Amino acid sequence: MKAIVLTVVLAAIRALPCAAQPPQFSSGIIGGTVRGADGSVISSGVVSASRVPDFVSLPKHARTAATVVIGTDGSFHFPPLVEGTYRICTQIRGAWISPCDWGDGATTRISLPAGQASANVTIALQKGAFVTVRVDDAGQFFAATASNTSASLLIGVGTDSFVFRRAALLAQDAGGRTYQVLIPFDRSIRIVAASSSFQLATATGNLLAALSGNAIPVLVASGQQAPTVTLKIIGRVSP
Repeated sequence: MKAIVLTVVLAAIRALPCAAQPPQFSSGIIGGTVRGADGSVISSGVVSASRVPDFVSLPKHARTAATVVIGTDGSFHFPPLVEGTYRICTQIRGAWISPCDWGDGATTRISLPAGQASANVTIALQKGAFVTVRVDDAGQFFAATASNTSASLLIGVGTDSFVFRRAALLAQDAGGRTYQVLIPFDRSIRIVAASSSFQLATATGNLLAALSGNAIPVLVASGQQAPTVTLKIIGRVSP
């Protein structure tokens, strides 16, 4: 009788569902080459990879992002990354357009499937045009303002990825400041200029709205020299 009871108990235990095991994730190495669309070698800069969110719960130790330096031959290799789809972005000096900023982003994604040891991608970069934005300041309003001038004058472009790229300050002199911003060729791009401190106007004297952001359309055809956008400060914004 005891043997029968023991057998029944053991059978019942075996019938119980096993404790859920945590899902297992594999890792692999993403590598590749960065080059110019014209075939030129890109031998400096950085490449970053970030995993596209997919609502999968990953272990805390899983590596989902990395940044590496491009080799002299244009190659790069990330450390092991957990399986998934990754967005690959570049930061290159010069007139090279980042595919993560401009375009539909399809060329910047690569899949690292479960169980796959590696994945390879070639990133071909297009060149863009540097647009110069000159802000004339005959009234010396820059000099009369506190040192936090950069926060009170906003110049830049909104990219296709909804990231705002501020124009770089190239030079400043007694007559004003010179900025530069990179845009793609053959597209009408709107350069934003706004200020909470200064009243801005175009070179012809047309007033620009203070805070709403003024979209100045610029189109540079392939191979052409980018125009200079000239603005001027004509006064202070009343508090």
